[in-house]
Amino acid sequence: MNMISLFGKPEKVEPSFLEKLKASVTKTKAALSETVDNIFLGEKQIDPAALKQLETALLTADLGVKTTREILDSIWSRVDSLHRLFLAALPEVATSVRRGRCTDNSFEADRL
Repeated sequence: MNMISLFGKPEKVEPSFLEKLKASVTKTKAALSETVDNIFLGEKQIDPAALKQLETALLTADLGVKTTREILDSIWSRVDSLHRLFLAALPEVATSVRRGRCTDNSFEADRL
């Protein structure tokens, strides 16, 4: 922020602590958001390497070890649940394929 002095020359006023903090948080939020988008919105699979990237991004953004651990544990739990669901559906899919009832688009995921 600039202020004009009595002699017409602008004086440079340093940003307040709150303004500096807000700018820093905004930059951190943008960097974290971009990193998360790059990890999960691309064609990349959610694998241990992607989760390691996420962990690094969360820790770098100062979310803390506890919060980072809770986020990663939640993701692993969901991945594990999807894996179990997939494994449970395999016998039905295999049977349908063997009987010729399953074509490229004929198997309904909502039946799982």
